[in-house]
Amino acid sequence: GSALGSGLELAVCCDLLVVAEDAQLSLPEVNLGVFPGSGGTVRVTRRVGEGRAKEMMLLGQPIDAHTALGWGLINRVVAKGQALEGARELAERLAGLPNRALQLCKQAIDLSFDTDETDAVKQTLALSDEVFQTQDVAEGIRAFFAKEKPKFRHQ
Repeated sequence: GSALGSGLELAVCCDLLVVAEDAQLSLPEVNLGVFPGSGGTVRVTRRVGEGRAKEMMLLGQPIDAHTALGWGLINRVVAKGQALEGARELAERLAGLPNRALQLCKQAIDLSFDTDETDAVKQTLALSDEVFQTQDVAEGIRAFFAKEKPKFRHQ
């Protein structure tokens, strides 16, 4: 299906987006005399950059799934009718990874938006030190050298 207006604003709150190849994405609020005031101006701009965000929001015209992928608005395009299955596969992949590493990685990425570069790097190094204290790091390194799939325990 399509993600229009506040539906797209809600979708871009997610870390990763999977859409079907027939999807249309749009922020058409300007056609109603308003603008995407529920966070879309911020979140879409962070994903696609200023120029493309202005094109989407000022013109209010839809873009197709492959354009959205090329712009970085979404992460994956799957066959028509397969969006839920594609999202499920992505979720299963994430669920098999060490959750603390994922949490800290996301936190480090978010620092790049909220903090100047020098402080972001310092804080990222501290987060890296924190992740190296987990048991999952030892398991990941062990499995790598043993050429095995790691068995993360989220500890």
